[in-house]
Amino acid sequence: MYIDGVEAIVNAVFLTQFLCSATLFCLTGFQLTVILKEQQLARFLNMMELLGAAIFEMGMFCYFANRVMDEGINVGKAAYESQWYYVSKDYGISVSIIMARCTRPPKITFGKFADLTMENFASVLQISYSYFTLLTRLNE
Repeated sequence: MYIDGVEAIVNAVFLTQFLCSATLFCLTGFQLTVILKEQQLARFLNMMELLGAAIFEMGMFCYFANRVMDEGINVGKAAYESQWYYVSKDYGISVSIIMARCTRPPKITFGKFADLTMENFASVLQISYSYFTLLTRLNE
């Protein structure tokens, strides 16, 4: 399937992206607190723009990878609901093959560690926030 080729190409790239994004979110947030204390509004707004753009970028990767997985599941549901039992045997066999293939939906992963989903995006944000709070505690 095409998704397997895409997965082979991009999984290492997405692993690097996820690791760098988690670090970027954490360090940018920490930098925002430092800039806020120094009362530099222009730098603060620039850093907020950077943080927002980085979160948006990673969110889009996860959103569309999640959509690929959802649509793969929907193909199996549509095949099951197509009244395949009223048509010829050959057509029924073809539909049953489609349904069997859709039991394992297509997935894009980051580095073969985890699926690129919105839940994992939320996990990256959570981890980044944890490191951010650690940095702010150490800076006090």
